[in-house]
Amino acid sequence: QLDYAQWVALNNAQRGHYNMIESSGPVLACMLAAGLRYPKPCGIMGLVYAAGRWVYAIGYRSKKGADGRMPGALLGFLSSAALYLSAIAAGVNTLRLTA
Repeated sequence: QLDYAQWVALNNAQRGHYNMIESSGPVLACMLAAGLRYPKPCGIMGLVYAAGRWVYAIGYRSKKGADGRMPGALLGFLSSAALYLSAIAAGVNTLRLTA
């Protein structure tokens, strides 16, 4: 039987992990699509995304709880948004070359 503090710690760790699982699929798909055209920038953005997710998980497990995740969330959001935009740009540029 877990006491309340242990339950909160476990719940926060699980929420951080599940959030990583939920968000990594679209990011990896965009990294693959954009990485075919822009491999080095996408690799760097992927590393920044991974670092952001790590900071997110560490912050979520900290004493701050959900408030501790904000620096990692910002880093992950900015890098994933850059990957999404890179995938769109790669698609548009590919269509221009084939048209």
